[in-house]
Amino acid sequence: MMGSKEYIHIIAEKLGTAILKFEGPIYDDHCRLVHEGRTYRITSSLSVEKACNGLLYSDEDSMRLEMKLKSNGWDGRGLPPAGVEFEYLRGGFGADEGRWVKCTMKYAGEKFCIVHLDGEGESWLKHEGTQIRPIRSEAVKKKEAAVFAIAELCRQSASNGHSAELIYDAIKSGKIVID
Repeated sequence: MMGSKEYIHIIAEKLGTAILKFEGPIYDDHCRLVHEGRTYRITSSLSVEKACNGLLYSDEDSMRLEMKLKSNGWDGRGLPPAGVEFEYLRGGFGADEGRWVKCTMKYAGEKFCIVHLDGEGESWLKHEGTQIRPIRSEAVKKKEAAVFAIAELCRQSASNGHSAELIYDAIKSGKIVID
């Protein structure tokens, strides 16, 4: 884990400023930063949550800021520039079908790109029909898992109308984790 001075330097560099306004103390693992009039909690892993009235939550603003801090300038539109890590949805057959694979952009041509796949070496991807996305933070992954679990409970309980109680019980028992 990086120290507070190191990640504050990275945040300032990614935001293109030497001046950052912090709200409260700066710890080794997180700080509260005011950016564009909003307060965010940013961890040393560059995960971002909006801070409001003592609550922390993820919304479009915090996700956009996190992407700006983590993505080396790629917001998920078009193709990532060379050197940027991203994921693509692998097609094909067998165990790899429908699995998101982490890779790094090496070169993008008109119809194909050359990527480095973690643990596999270089490969090519066809632009058309290939789904790609920025690397998701742990906070986004946890949120997606919780939302999926809640949606599944709602679907299962649609007939008896007890979805709120089931959701509460699942959260209380730890089956659904909300940070």
